[in-house]
Amino acid sequence: SLGSHSMAIDNKGQLYGWGFNKAVGTGSVQPVTRPTKITIRKLSSDPLQYEEDSKEEKIRSVSCGDGFTVCVTTSGLVYTWGQWSHGRLGLGPIPQAKTTTARRSLAARYSDQGTKKLLKYQLRPARVLGLDDVIQVACGEAHVIALLRDNSVVAWGQNTLGQVGTGPTRSGLLKDSFTPVLIAPFVSRQRRQRGRRGEKLLMKEANHVYSDLIRGEQSSVVVKNIYCGAFHSLCTDVDGGVWSWGSRGSPCLGHADTALLGEWTTKITALFSISASEPEKMVPYELLDWCLTWSMPRKIVALNDVDIVHVSAGDLHSAFLSSTGRIYLTGSGPAVPPFSPPNRITDADDIDDTETETEEKQKKKEESSTD
Repeated sequence: SLGSHSMAIDNKGQLYGWGFNKAVGTGSVQPVTRPTKITIRKLSSDPLQYEEDSKEEKIRSVSCGDGFTVCVTTSGLVYTWGQWSHGRLGLGPIPQAKTTTARRSLAARYSDQGTKKLLKYQLRPARVLGLDDVIQVACGEAHVIALLRDNSVVAWGQNTLGQVGTGPTRSGLLKDSFTPVLIAPFVSRQRRQRGRRGEKLLMKEANHVYSDLIRGEQSSVVVKNIYCGAFHSLCTDVDGGVWSWGSRGSPCLGHADTALLGEWTTKITALFSISASEPEKMVPYELLDWCLTWSMPRKIVALNDVDIVHVSAGDLHSAFLSSTGRIYLTGSGPAVPPFSPPNRITDADDIDDTETETEEKQKKKEESSTD
């Protein structure tokens, strides 16, 4: 969990949660200090309303983000609950909060000025419409990516740092996505063919890149597994390739990109902030090419000849496990050894060799001092 809550699934497919009450899914704001069963039931046509007498769903997998939870049922449906901000629930526009009778007069005063009080939390599980064939989900701090049965990838949530993967719009905006969108080039051949025939797809077109993919002949990448760091996303494909995007192009992506130089170096933190409250950010024209290098999926060239079997990601780093048992690291901060150059993927063998050399030097110093 990236938040202050935890979830678990038992061998019967039942879901349990504890911790931060508004992200656990009990429907209550009371503290949840011990594992509590969370019941997921099929919903009516309104994704925010339960059918109390409907059959209980069994859970295949669950993932936690910052103040919210996403789970996948054995039938491939997706349910989310917790914090609404930045579209991290994938349920559409944030609904307006209901005001009590005692507060209506105050609310009325604000409504005259065009101010609306939006709902902060979804306290009970709600179904994400349009998704009925999901096999994996992964949560970042405020975004989610999901792998579909046909190996297509969808994502939603905060996109200030490019973590959703849709890239900027034609008008140069990085926009949060409040509903699932397909991510190019991870769109299955079958789904592309349906799009060419003019069929209505489950997902809306994310941007012009997706539209071009549907109309064009570009080859699709078949995704095997998906992963999320706090502000970046990664996936592996069936050919052994590793892809990454987001985190404003930081070293955790593993692309060895050259850092921005000049006046923009002091401005980008404010321009692309992780604490941004607005749902969209205008990318300056001078930075559009740079933005495209990290706001859309990109293959990690440094791992082209390595068979990666598992990936794990944190806030500022990513770790890759190969089929031979080697670990590769990229990123910055205490999780990556200080002798590893920034933006470079480091082999675990290099770490072992360096540690051995350091130990040998220390022993020689001790022996010389004894003499």
